[in-house]
Amino acid sequence: MNMKLNIFACLLFILCFSCTEKKHFPDTQPVRITAVYPESVLPGETITIEGSGFKDERTTIVYFPGNLTGRVIEASPYRLKVVVPRKQDVRGVIQIRTGINNYADSPTEFSIMPYPKPQLNAISIKQGPVGTSVIAEGVFLSEALEPSDKAADINKTKVLVGGAEAIIEKVSFTQVWFKIPDGMANGLVSISIVRDGKASDPLDFLVNKRYLFED
Repeated sequence: MNMKLNIFACLLFILCFSCTEKKHFPDTQPVRITAVYPESVLPGETITIEGSGFKDERTTIVYFPGNLTGRVIEASPYRLKVVVPRKQDVRGVIQIRTGINNYADSPTEFSIMPYPKPQLNAISIKQGPVGTSVIAEGVFLSEALEPSDKAADINKTKVLVGGAEAIIEKVSFTQVWFKIPDGMANGLVSISIVRDGKASDPLDFLVNKRYLFED
């Protein structure tokens, strides 16, 4: 008998503990936003929104200016973690919706800042003839988060080699794949990445018949 009572008590404890750990999302509570922080971030970064009446990750929709939607990665009735859209230079209020008639705007404006200029840190090869394939490495090189060979992504980035525009094969946020343009004379040239009219600091490349890979 005592063993049965002990088992029952253990099961009751586990049930009570699991209930306290489970998030409770009210069905009818109006949405309210009390704070958004940070108030300005770069595209693709994560923000925290505090308030009340929030639903789970699937049924809480977060709108940014321009009818852009964020991605809710954590949700409780009082706090959300949201990945902001990869769109630059956006400013205005954030709106949260959990139903057609249940929504609220942020009390202050929020801004997604423009990307800074591209930061070129290294190139995969330091010298070689025209037509040499090169991989540029850094950050803010493209708006594409993952490697992309789509024209819509490639056309937003330029690679200048000695002032001449190189043919780009693929781009990502941290890398650009391109070739040294034909018709270049042997000698030292500068390579820079241009995105949104902003140019990186240059790195040198030696155009000649020999190959020299970066250490």
